[in-house]
Amino acid sequence: MKQHVGFGWDTGRWGRGLMIVVLSCAMAGAVPLALSPASVELGRRLQHVVIETEVTLTNTGREPLEIVRVLPDCACAVAEPAEKRLAPGAATTMKVTFDTKNFSGAIHRKIAIQTTAGEVVLPLRAEVTPYADWSFAPSMLVLSPTLREQETGGTVVVTHLGEGAAEVKTAASNLPWLQASLAPGADGRSTLVNLRKKAGAPVGNSSVMVVLETMKGGKAETIMFTVVVPVASATRVVPNPIVLPSVKAGEMSRAAFRVQGWEGPGAPQVTVAQGEVTSLGELNGEYTFEVALKAPAAGSAMVMVRVADAKEARVEVPAVVRALAPTAPKVP
Repeated sequence: MKQHVGFGWDTGRWGRGLMIVVLSCAMAGAVPLALSPASVELGRRLQHVVIETEVTLTNTGREPLEIVRVLPDCACAVAEPAEKRLAPGAATTMKVTFDTKNFSGAIHRKIAIQTTAGEVVLPLRAEVTPYADWSFAPSMLVLSPTLREQETGGTVVVTHLGEGAAEVKTAASNLPWLQASLAPGADGRSTLVNLRKKAGAPVGNSSVMVVLETMKGGKAETIMFTVVVPVASATRVVPNPIVLPSVKAGEMSRAAFRVQGWEGPGAPQVTVAQGEVTSLGELNGEYTFEVALKAPAAGSAMVMVRVADAKEARVEVPAVVRALAPTAPKVP
């Protein structure tokens, strides 16, 4: 009578052979190096602190194992095993050092342990904060991307973790187009810092500092966090890229282009590092320009056309001109 295992395979000679192959393949990818603990969990830590801990490495295989190298994915972490050659069943310790530097928020790092039998990865996690008695959620707020004249907002929850009562008295950003206001949190220990990006923010990814004045037991303390404000421009250059007609080497080539969606103030200021730009006028809010570039001695040349107002660049696009290949002289 034939017997069947849970997989529904015949355990006869053919079935046993198949099971051995399957199990061998499944086990082939396992590296016989056990980590204890399996991950380094450092919890909440202050900035600019160096933390040391240990992990035990055990050779769980039947053959000797050598640790070839240990590679953290960040210069903030260092790991060094006490022994690099492990007999079957032998164990050693690995010292792990982590520098919190000026990190903020949840930090996730990996330490790759490369051995003669393969690689094992040790995760390292920490929550880094600049203040012992205060936490921010999120630790760094990134607002939703908007156009320059659009508004958006977000909220950071500030919580006092220390002993006794503390109060956030005021909140203000270091830039006038990001406004901050306060509201009490639901748990009595938290304060909501509501942030509003107003029209007129500069194009790009601005890092804005929000400063909070707090009071605890009659003692004032200043704390702060960062808000990232991504702002895009509605200004477009058509065509993009600007491809000029091919001309002979050293000759000037010209092409017209249009600036659309200009938000002002005033007319756009268009410049190019090498070449000339001429204004051809404006119609219904669309500005037309002509760019002139000299063809290189051979091949192609590219320069950036910059569209800006009096304070900042709104958009940059490439302009390309190509030199015609020289023609062979006619044979009389």
